[in-house]
Amino acid sequence: MGYNIAICDDDNLMAQNIKNSMLHEFSNKGWQDVTIDYYEDGVRLLSSIEADNSYRVVLLDINMEPMDGFQIAEQIAKSNSKILIVFVTSHEETVYDSFDYMPFYFIRKSRYEISVKRVVNKIIDRENHEKKIMVESKDGLVAIDTANIIYAVSQDHYITIFTTDDNYVIRKSMTELENELKNYFINRAHKKYLVNYRFVKKINSSTGEVLLVTGETIRLGRNYKDIFEKGLVLYYRTL
Repeated sequence: MGYNIAICDDDNLMAQNIKNSMLHEFSNKGWQDVTIDYYEDGVRLLSSIEADNSYRVVLLDINMEPMDGFQIAEQIAKSNSKILIVFVTSHEETVYDSFDYMPFYFIRKSRYEISVKRVVNKIIDRENHEKKIMVESKDGLVAIDTANIIYAVSQDHYITIFTTDDNYVIRKSMTELENELKNYFINRAHKKYLVNYRFVKKINSSTGEVLLVTGETIRLGRNYKDIFEKGLVLYYRTL
């Protein structure tokens, strides 16, 4: 079974350049069975996803009409939260506006060849080393994809793990869970909270809170503030 990718951009020439560059990079890594489909607008893309839903990655130009990339990403999230979203833009100031939509990565049109190499490497790394943790919940043994963990909170000897798919209550120490997740951009923000940097919108220094893209806020513990903020900076450098 092949690895299916879609690219949606009203700039046909740029889309073809990115497509050819991606196929070249995948081929160099030994990934020959990659298909990249092109869509000139979000309506056609969403119709295709609704009918088939086989795409693993979708590249979206942010500035399009009648639907922009953010609107398309929002619709995709409603139908399939597992599709990885990569935003494509010629306006670098929009990169930070896109965090609400939890993108996997970005491609800057001004240097798309460099960005494409990073995207391909990250996709392959994710597929080869995707981390799932096995937890014993009230419903039995469950495999949780670490990329989908939003945050975890401990209370009364139990930990509740909040993910994009469901919530899981497990009996484990916070230190044990922290050690399992430390290599996956999930860090301690408070003695009772672990937070996935992927879902952090910003840190409010005046209130000492972490604002998540879900709209939730988490208190940033004084003893964890410096380490958590440094980790967030390191995470942003990978984008």
